[in-house]
Amino acid sequence: MVKRLSFFFSVLVMVCIQAEAERRPLEVTCGNHTLAGGFFFYPEFVYGKNITLLNNNNNYDETLYFRNIFDSYGTYTYKRDGSEFLKARATVRSRSLWGNEPGLLETTEHHFKEFGCEFGAHRHGLVHSDFWIRELWLEVALNDLLGIPWCARHLLTIGAFSFELGRGISLGANYPALPPAVGFYIEAAIDQFAFGAKLTGELVKDRLWYDLYGAIFSNRSATFDDTNEIVRTHELGRRFDGARGFGFINYLFAGRLRWYPIKTESKSIYLEPYVLYNYNPELKVEFLTDAVSNLATCGIMGDCVFGAFECGGEYAFNRGGQHVFGIDRATPVLQNQGGQVVVANDQITDIKAEEDVRVNEELDKLKFWESCGQRHNDEQVHMPGIRASSRLKNKQFRFQDPVRVRYRGSFFVVDGSYIFKKDILKISAALGY
Repeated sequence: MVKRLSFFFSVLVMVCIQAEAERRPLEVTCGNHTLAGGFFFYPEFVYGKNITLLNNNNNYDETLYFRNIFDSYGTYTYKRDGSEFLKARATVRSRSLWGNEPGLLETTEHHFKEFGCEFGAHRHGLVHSDFWIRELWLEVALNDLLGIPWCARHLLTIGAFSFELGRGISLGANYPALPPAVGFYIEAAIDQFAFGAKLTGELVKDRLWYDLYGAIFSNRSATFDDTNEIVRTHELGRRFDGARGFGFINYLFAGRLRWYPIKTESKSIYLEPYVLYNYNPELKVEFLTDAVSNLATCGIMGDCVFGAFECGGEYAFNRGGQHVFGIDRATPVLQNQGGQVVVANDQITDIKAEEDVRVNEELDKLKFWESCGQRHNDEQVHMPGIRASSRLKNKQFRFQDPVRVRYRGSFFVVDGSYIFKKDILKISAALGY
């Protein structure tokens, strides 16, 4: 037997020009008030071959484009008694892909329904390059706000801002980001930070701090239409009660300590233990809202600096689980039966006609059918008070019983660097599991 070895050649060429005024922003000070502003302009040219599928099986896996990012920001600071009492920052962004008529921004997805059938989803791009809020937050010193003479400072931050745990693996600042090229990532790829609140305090001066963070990623309980939207009819026992209901809010709580047990000019040790909890009540396995997730993560990150040598690592593990509800896959669909376009049920077969049964008054009685579950797959349909139908039969995979998936994931990363000559030569290595 001759074994054929397949090789692929992947190319990624990126030419980037960065122009920014963040390091030297325009700053105006008047008494205790300071206003600073600047911009960030990042144009780039990208050519890639075999970077999507990572093989040479597709001769047309080749891309070329020009694009740019433009950010404009402003920061306001108010000081009281020599320390910052109030700080606010806003950043607006515009992103353009040259020559792309649909644009990079897209509308939200909309599903079309007619005669109880869903015709798929539609979305389209926005032709014009619009500006949007990337970052918007307010930070206030609780010591001064509440008039409590604490020795250590405690700060409250609210709005859309960047927050990460450790190296950003367990929880990163990447919120609704556009996918970058494989193996390439910069902080500028994040188009918007998540909205949340953070409480920060100093427990030991210049040694130990704490952060408590909370964020809302999505809220489906904000309006009457949200709570009454019919999205749960595929859930077992919810055929007539398919409204979403209240409480569908995807939120996260996190906490961490930032500790320097050793901190000098030539050496330092930094440790960051953390924990987070995320509740997501509206996941999609096959249908929207058919699963709910409870995720808890515990981890610790550390960094060490000893002269020219730097090293660090991070370890974390997950606990919790995902509950997938029992579902009924029976769905009205449009079919061509004998040259006629009819509404049929794709999970119930008319045995005599040898085709999917049409949706009619007889089939509507199935909405009252209580005998459901995987044990009734591939058998004749039963209805309360009515003997088994001799014509109607469930398909093999109509029902799915509830499933519980446990989270038992973990990761470990370690990296190290040695500086041979500052700002000229540095060698680094990293390992992850």
